[in-house]
Amino acid sequence: LDDVRQGLEATVAARTVELRAANAALTREVAERRRSEDRVRHLLAHDPLTNLPNRLLLVDRIEQALARSRRYGTRTAVLVFDIDRFKEVNDGYGHPAGDRLLRELARRVQGAVRGSDTVVRLGGDEFALVAPDLADAGEALVLARRILDACRPPFDLGAGRVAVTVSVGAAIHPEHGPDTEALLRAADAAL
Repeated sequence: LDDVRQGLEATVAARTVELRAANAALTREVAERRRSEDRVRHLLAHDPLTNLPNRLLLVDRIEQALARSRRYGTRTAVLVFDIDRFKEVNDGYGHPAGDRLLRELARRVQGAVRGSDTVVRLGGDEFALVAPDLADAGEALVLARRILDACRPPFDLGAGRVAVTVSVGAAIHPEHGPDTEALLRAADAAL
């Protein structure tokens, strides 16, 4: 009877070791799958060059900001901006230098605006800023000035330094539109 019991205990102990190893492997696999899913979600909502949110996330951020504006009686600004004559940078310095300019511009603008603002790369050399919870339209002008000031110092492109200018168009909710599409159209028209 002791031999049978010891045999069963040895079998249970071996099986326990196997199950712990299988559980650890499964835990690693689930964690890796979650990281992969998180990465896919990030890639769907962010620009691969600048790592800024993309147009898909822009719409969500504007909708959230508009909901807050309606609830609290504040304003939301949507600013659209682009680099003047960006094609000349790509043609004169090459696309890698143009990419470097876009990444640096994204970094500078993010550092110049409020933490509650969302900087978005729409594509090419076009960007947007969603600025929620503004007390008045004048705050949008302050943000536009910050964007312009951040882009004023020359950019080091590796192949040389280049000064660029940026154009900015702004639209304010509720003055320039009741919804996302109207604000984007108004900001584009202002640009």
